Amino acid sequence: GVDIRQFWFNIRQLDSFFIVVSGFLIVAEFILRAFRWKFLLTPNSAPKVNQLFSVLMIGYFSNNIIPLRMGELVRAQLLGTNYNVNRARALATIVVERLCDMLTLLALFGASVFLYDVFPAWMKQGGILTTIVLLAISSLLYIYRHKAAGIIAQMRFHPSSNRFSKKLATAMENFGLGLGVLTNRKTVIIVLSLSVVIWALVIASIDMVLQSFSMQLSLFASIFVAVMVGLGMLLPAPPGNIGVYEGFAILALVPFGIEKEAALSFS
Repeated sequence: GVDIRQFWFNIRQLDSFFIVVSGFLIVAEFILRAFRWKFLLTPNSAPKVNQLFSVLMIGYFSNNIIPLRMGELVRAQLLGTNYNVNRARALATIVVERLCDMLTLLALFGASVFLYDVFPAWMKQGGILTTIVLLAISSLLYIYRHKAAGIIAQMRFHPSSNRFSKKLATAMENFGLGLGVLTNRKTVIIVLSLSVVIWALVIASIDMVLQSFSMQLSLFASIFVAVMVGLGMLLPAPPGNIGVYEGFAILALVPFGIEKEAALSFS
């Protein structure tokens, strides 16, 4: 159980200066996410960064009121409606975006386990399983990008093809075009580099919040919280990730000797 009085006492003691700094870091993070998305959409033909930033914010807000992270579909729909970007292609770039985030998080998770080996077996097994799933999804997307043309052609030109199959073929083709970044080494390097900087800002913002509660923890604790919460957000969740975010934040801080009440106050 959680002592509610202690929980509210911790909230009242926080230092608002660090919260303000954390807020600025979060805004910088989302601006970089908009830059990254522009590269994924092909810089020369994508909407402007400020337009992508607006769509990004609406998508994240939608995740707070729609379950199962359906805000990602909202982002694709908004790009198609407002900026004439093919929805299937936009959705493919969002998938690649999430893969880059997962890859960065798993690299941080591996470093965390290597440097601070006090975590329960289920955490390590979860990391290994997530890595296997990530590699499988990446391989399937790569194969799809190179092998889907034959299937699409059959769907279009087969004697029994109808309007639905032709529309589906067009959507599949555009989705494959959205995955084109996977074949461009320069763009992959830029996108992965931006992902590292994005998560560095996330870690810095978490560190500021921890300092606001006067939690005397190393930077490594902030890294591990970012990893655990980030991986936890991959799970299907209710609107606003209520309960999921808090649960994984507590799981991340307990190994560092932080009491549940303090961890819940942080989350």
